[in-house]
Amino acid sequence: MKNFQEILRLFATMLVVLFLNACGGGSVEQKENSASTMAYSPVPINTSMTFLGPRSDYVIWQKSGITYIQDMVGNAGLLDISHVDRLIFSDVIITANMNQSVNSISKKDYQNLVELYIAFFNRVPDADGLSYWITQIKNGMTLDQLADNFYNAALQYSELTGFTLAMTNDTFVRIIYKNVLGRSGTSAPPDADVKYWVDQLVSGKTKGYLVVTMLNSAHTFKGDKLFGWVADLLDNKFIVGDYIANIKGISFNSPQVAIKQSMEIASAVTPTDVLVATKKASAYATNTRSLIVSNAGDSQIVPVDAIVTLKGAATSKLVQSNFIYLWAIVSKPTNSKATLSSVPALTVSFTPDLVGEYLVSLVASDGINSSLPSIVTITANQIEVVVNPIPDSGVYSCSSISYEWARLLYSQGHTYLDRDHDGKPCEANDKALEHPITPSTNKQCYVNGYFRKNGTYVHGYYRSC
Repeated sequence: MKNFQEILRLFATMLVVLFLNACGGGSVEQKENSASTMAYSPVPINTSMTFLGPRSDYVIWQKSGITYIQDMVGNAGLLDISHVDRLIFSDVIITANMNQSVNSISKKDYQNLVELYIAFFNRVPDADGLSYWITQIKNGMTLDQLADNFYNAALQYSELTGFTLAMTNDTFVRIIYKNVLGRSGTSAPPDADVKYWVDQLVSGKTKGYLVVTMLNSAHTFKGDKLFGWVADLLDNKFIVGDYIANIKGISFNSPQVAIKQSMEIASAVTPTDVLVATKKASAYATNTRSLIVSNAGDSQIVPVDAIVTLKGAATSKLVQSNFIYLWAIVSKPTNSKATLSSVPALTVSFTPDLVGEYLVSLVASDGINSSLPSIVTITANQIEVVVNPIPDSGVYSCSSISYEWARLLYSQGHTYLDRDHDGKPCEANDKALEHPITPSTNKQCYVNGYFRKNGTYVHGYYRSC
């Protein structure tokens, strides 16, 4: 019977470990097997999207109320994620609307749950694990039962948590002092204090019950001149835990990584500061691209087939100022074949071949950090040529004006700039056909070309003025 109970306890513990380590998110492959499916209980969501690369390969930004994600390394391009609640990257998972799950239990229960992560793992929670345990609380699991489950799970990662089946009650109490109260080394508790809690265990109290009691005791030191920092440290770890799991919605893709990374975050918390820890947490949900600000220039309205030239600019909060400029056409009219000239480059160009809007993004990089995309809108319109052509006065020639200027002049009636009559002035063929524009010394003036009644065309020529 005893052996059967041990087997049953071990089986239950294994399930608990799976449940607890849903906080690590599990890999995409793991979620497909039955055991992980039982353990995995994320916040209810509408849709999810999976990406091959790590979070740092992508930037998330908003424009006109739409949320986009852009692949800065691969070929995924730009995607609208306005209605996606769960983004699965190769290293982390980002879940939106975690506050809905958090707000479904009392503030006290939520605080107790986060502090159990601190007590047994000296870590902060992540979104998936937090979501699972919130569900257990709503299903009636008590705080002592939660604590016992956390302890059983902590035993499975003894190399990280320090808990083992063979450890003494004295060792257990000292680990809790370190995790919960931040007391170790020179601030380690005296033997008498440790013995008090050991005696509680000897009397039959469970380790889960003991941890809950010590957590409650820690808060009573708030404002104490000698040990007030203990309560402040615990409060600050809760703040960081809420930040990473609830506000940022971060989960990791394996239990080991989840424990290790969240331990590192928790270790950066002090009784007086949470900034370093929150920056560590933010690194998983965002990246350092905001350190650089790029500028793709002003929006333009141009004729169809006009060459558009874009010149980028960037500033950095870092000393590094040698930027790589990465341009991309992220949106263009259907069936448009417009492409950018060779990139990366500070200045690029393209020719809008259809009427409509062209959105061009610029990301500036120093080789390590990248900016958020700067978006410029190029609107291409069909030009209308006036009916009455303007005679060639010799003022304008294709060899001395830009293509954009030629298009504008053409639309105003300077049709002589289009020598081959294809509706596109100052192309290579037009330049080849262009007559000298300097009036001759013998009072000769240049006359525009014209169509005969039979449809043939007479090119421009000189005649007496």
